[in-house]
Amino acid sequence: MKFNIIQWFKAQYNNIVTSNDQPYLDRIKELEGLYNDELNKYSQLEKQLETEQKLKNKYLENLDRLQLEYDLLKNSLADEDTPELPVDFTKVPYTGTNANTFYNDATNKLETNYTYITISKYFRFWNDEYYSNVIRLYKQKKPKTIRDKVIFAKDIIHEEFMFKYQHDKNYSGVFHEHWKTIPQMWADKKMDCEDFSIMTVATCNIIGVPADRVFMLTGFYGTAGHAFVGFIDDDGVTYVLESTSPNSRPIKFKGSKYKCKAPLSGISNWAWKGVPNVEQW
Repeated sequence: MKFNIIQWFKAQYNNIVTSNDQPYLDRIKELEGLYNDELNKYSQLEKQLETEQKLKNKYLENLDRLQLEYDLLKNSLADEDTPELPVDFTKVPYTGTNANTFYNDATNKLETNYTYITISKYFRFWNDEYYSNVIRLYKQKKPKTIRDKVIFAKDIIHEEFMFKYQHDKNYSGVFHEHWKTIPQMWADKKMDCEDFSIMTVATCNIIGVPADRVFMLTGFYGTAGHAFVGFIDDDGVTYVLESTSPNSRPIKFKGSKYKCKAPLSGISNWAWKGVPNVEQW
């Protein structure tokens, strides 16, 4: 057999290449395995971190909620200051009646009973759904000043709760003055001036506005009987906020068309009540 030098060199070359590459190929395969192992560990750690971050955020949210509820509860239990206003706190302010409709078995008809409720109760009695929505929106919008909080309390009634203005009517559609409690407002979604004012002031109570800074006033706007919100701003001046209007903003009480005078004069909130000695201040 004739010796083929070309074939011999090819065989030697293949042996050299194969023998020299194999350790590197083995090492590459080993490193690829280690890399994939580390990549899997990283992926698992990333998922674990994501889960722990979600838990941390949940705990922080709960902590914020509990802190807010603690602050608001602490405020509601604190001794309220009596405001330095020209008000006779020994007198009872003007208060309308509250309507309760029921079915009378004796007459087989719906009937309505009109009763008086202590006025401060209107600002301290609410349903859970209303309360939870107020807290949710308060945490979102975070109003800071007294003015901002009073405006916030009025605005969410119109913009978030979408309540509409309607004169008081009984179940048969006949006009009859009816001061609603907040659960009644929440169910009906229709309110007039005193209802808007009650809900605004009650919301201020929930979000921690001091009782000596915000109140409901009854009296007149021009020549018409009316109820409206008043508050004392950081400048010490009393302002009026028209709670029935979605676009209203505070104006100075003194010199405005709003007046507290007989026979509808009154000032009240959840902590105190009285009758103003003057029409404006």
